[in-house]
Amino acid sequence: MKKSFWVTVTLSMVLALVLFSGITIINADSKIELTFWSFFGGGESSYMQEIVNNFNKSQSEIVVKNVIQEWGTPYYTKLMTAVAAGKGPDIGAAHVSELPALVDSGSVYALDTYAKDENVNWGKINKNILDATIYDGKHYAVPLDTHPYIMYYNKNLLKKAGLLDAQGKPILASGTVGLDTFFATLKKKLPADVYPLAQPTNGDDCYRLWYALYVQQGPTSLLNANFTKSEIDMAKAVKAAEYVKSLYTRGYIQKNLADFVKTFSSGKAAVTFTGGWTTPVFEGVKGFSFGAMEFPTLMGKTATWGDSHTIILPVQSKDDKVRQDAAMKFASFVADSGKIWAQAGHVPASDAVVASAEFKALPYRSEYATAAKHVVFFSHSKNNWAMIDIIKKNLDTIWNGSTPSKTALTKMAMDIDNLVK
Repeated sequence: MKKSFWVTVTLSMVLALVLFSGITIINADSKIELTFWSFFGGGESSYMQEIVNNFNKSQSEIVVKNVIQEWGTPYYTKLMTAVAAGKGPDIGAAHVSELPALVDSGSVYALDTYAKDENVNWGKINKNILDATIYDGKHYAVPLDTHPYIMYYNKNLLKKAGLLDAQGKPILASGTVGLDTFFATLKKKLPADVYPLAQPTNGDDCYRLWYALYVQQGPTSLLNANFTKSEIDMAKAVKAAEYVKSLYTRGYIQKNLADFVKTFSSGKAAVTFTGGWTTPVFEGVKGFSFGAMEFPTLMGKTATWGDSHTIILPVQSKDDKVRQDAAMKFASFVADSGKIWAQAGHVPASDAVVASAEFKALPYRSEYATAAKHVVFFSHSKNNWAMIDIIKKNLDTIWNGSTPSKTALTKMAMDIDNLVK
């Protein structure tokens, strides 16, 4: 009778401990079920789902469900709202440029404790990418990749213009003079309806081109150290903008293209500058002979625009270390699956994956993998995405000819000041 009494008391105490601590108890027949919110749609979705499936098959304790959300600002709004309500997912995806907003709002966990328990080796991740995820010495995300702004070229058109060497690479000298000569030769030797460069006349890819040229001149941020005021080298900003504008005024770009990616892939332009995520698109065009390379060095040092996809652990209403360790195990597995993820055109964050024979066997990717070292990421400001909208809005007035470069950039700096003050 006494034995039965004490067994009952002990079980009651254990149950109370579980209820009030949020600890997950796993029996031999149950699995930890984790929800993973991501925004990987389109071609990326199949690669991420393959990684999720592989993880679920690789062990018998954890099951991850991949729930694809709407890309962009709606995703982050929904994520932060869900976390604030205590209903966030166990795992999330995040751009490194939007990570500051998640950290600032207290929406994500620092990962160091969980990473230590799961023996995560931060040293295997590209330092440039990893540094963008560290705040006050703490890791807040597991980087998967970088997706840099790069250059694509049509091999057949370059060959016709005498600008393709024996190795199938562009004959392109460094600096703006080298690119000017390259484009002038293409314009002269190609048919009149084929342009040297396919680019839009507004929006993301124009701002990325301007940003790449700006950071090649030395600046590494558009804000001061406290992220409370713009800090733009106006002379360098104007120089970059004037050069981008000259590509339109000299007739190298067909204006008002409805789809610059399609213009390039259909053989109506010799070159385009855009993100590495476009590689699978071009690979899917039957008979299209193209090449890819790191964005050329035009204004000083080698540098370019880029962002990074990462895995985060959203804050829960009750901490549950068993579940959070399981989520960390998944995050580490995804980072180690870069050979699959690279098929989406991204450069894996893992240096070991980039150095592997399997990655090097993939076409094109190795040609721009070195860009991972040269991406200049946005600062740790919670206002990054709103700031990008301001940048695009003001730069677009330069490209359409309605505002002089210095005037537009001065207004851009003022708008940023009003945002971040």
